[in-house]
Amino acid sequence: NEILSYSSVNIINASVPFLLLPILTSYLTPEDYGVLSMVQLLMTLSLPFVIMNSQRLLTMEYSNISLEEYKSLVSSAIIIPFFGFLFLELIYLLIKEPIIKYFQIPEYLVYLIPVFLLFQIIPIFIPIIFQAKKEPLNFGKFKITLTIINVLLSLLFIVYFGFGWEGRIFGIVSAFLLSTVLGVFILFKIKIINFNINKTDIKRILRFGIPLLPHAIAGIVLASSSKFFLSSIINNEALGIYSVAFQIAGGVLLLMTSINQAWAPNLYEILNSNPSKEIKKRLVFKTYKTMLLMTFITILFIIVVPYIYYLFIDERFHSGIFVSRIIAIGFLMNGLYYLVTNYIVYTKRTEILSYITTIVSIVGAFINYYLIVKF
Repeated sequence: NEILSYSSVNIINASVPFLLLPILTSYLTPEDYGVLSMVQLLMTLSLPFVIMNSQRLLTMEYSNISLEEYKSLVSSAIIIPFFGFLFLELIYLLIKEPIIKYFQIPEYLVYLIPVFLLFQIIPIFIPIIFQAKKEPLNFGKFKITLTIINVLLSLLFIVYFGFGWEGRIFGIVSAFLLSTVLGVFILFKIKIINFNINKTDIKRILRFGIPLLPHAIAGIVLASSSKFFLSSIINNEALGIYSVAFQIAGGVLLLMTSINQAWAPNLYEILNSNPSKEIKKRLVFKTYKTMLLMTFITILFIIVVPYIYYLFIDERFHSGIFVSRIIAIGFLMNGLYYLVTNYIVYTKRTEILSYITTIVSIVGAFINYYLIVKF
């Protein structure tokens, strides 16, 4: 039931921006879409330095500590991003020229992106807390509200004001700003924050999150190096076609994520209860069954993706159909990866994930470069 609840929420949540695709692909050229993708790539690469991976700890610890301790943990997790924001602003200031050159973005965005990321923190934490509390309805209401605001503001800036690809960025940022205000109100309403910020919690979050930074960055590089190479080696038009294919295949990723969102809190609750060997065996068996479900979903997507393109996407982007199928298989692998890393995260051996993803991202980047040049 929880898998169905989270899947329904994520499908609704993803369908709203998906319905925006016909408008975006009509108002924006493939090259515009490529520039937009580079801005979003820089934001994605930078987010782990602000949030410090504390969202995963908030999910894992809810059933493991008292409510008062959890409130203190949430309070500390909200404070840490302010220091990450200051660190990022300093780094961006020092390497401004390479960022502008390699990401091909306007100078003003270099200074504003850390601010934009700070607006994302509370809107990221609120669904995480609802997920930990096993409240998929509240999880869904918040995420869907954020998405609707995001899309409506994007349409306002792109269609009405004619801001082009920048209108999409303005829509995203404005939605997160409004959601931050709403999120603060929710935190007080559900009484999950107490401003009891202590060094112990801060050290705990950093001890958990810092070893995960290479893992987070490497994972993003692995997923995004293709976009960077496409922009540099070919052009932003090719990147735009690829980005639309990537977004459509993202339907597979959101289902993989939905399944894991329902599974992870239950898994951690069972593991926190000192389970018997028999219960552990059943957990492993359920993990294998979930892998089969993920594989079936991906096969179904591969069959129907051409019809999605013909119905919704401007024909200038149709050369991405085959690419979308390949990316979907990649997202299946990502889903299988989620299931096994839950166990590693539970043991707090997060450095293992950093070793894995760092090695794979380096190998993946070389493969990306070689195959883009060749094909």
